[in-house]
Amino acid sequence: MVSRQLKRWQALHTLEIVYRDAFNNQLNDRYQAKFLEYQALSRDARERNFRFGVGLALTPIPQAQVPVISAVAGTIPETTYYAQTSWVAVSGQEGEPSEMTAYDAPAGSLPVVQMASPPAVATAFNVYLGLTPDGLALQNQTPVPVGQSFTLPGTGLTAGAAPGDGQSADTYISGGWMLRRG
Repeated sequence: MVSRQLKRWQALHTLEIVYRDAFNNQLNDRYQAKFLEYQALSRDARERNFRFGVGLALTPIPQAQVPVISAVAGTIPETTYYAQTSWVAVSGQEGEPSEMTAYDAPAGSLPVVQMASPPAVATAFNVYLGLTPDGLALQNQTPVPVGQSFTLPGTGLTAGAAPGDGQSADTYISGGWMLRRG
C-alpha cells in the first residue's frame, strides 16, 4: 500500500538521484551539497518507512477504470459533468478512484453511469460527480451493485463525500529490513 511515509521516501529519493546525476554531469559543488542533503533525508525517510511498517491489503482492490457514461431523457439543462468511480468490496473497503472523465450531457437528459469489467473482489461501485474537477461528490446513497447502472436523479447533484485516495492498509509489516515472501 502507498502510505505517506512511502510517498515521502520516493520523493526524496528522486530528488537525491536528480542532484546526484547533475553533480556527476556538471561536477559543480552546488549540486553536490544538494545531493548530500537529499541523500541524508532519503535515508531517514527510508528508515522511518520501515520502522512504521509497510502496509499490506489482505484483499487488494484495483483502481477503477474510467466509467461509461450515457444519457436518458430527463429534465436537466445542457451541462458538463466531471466523473470518477471506485470499486467497493464485500468488506466495504473502497479502491482508488478512476481517472477523471468529463461528460457533456445534452439538454433534457440525465447522465447514466455504468462500469465494465469488474474485478473478482468488487461487489459494487461508487459514483462521484461534479460540475468542476475539484467539486466531485458521492452521488449514490449505497454502493451500486455490479451489473447495474447509476442514473442521476432529476433533482440534480447531491452533496456527498469527496473521492478518497484508495484502499487503506489492513495490516502493517514492521521490524525488519526485508519483506517476507509467501
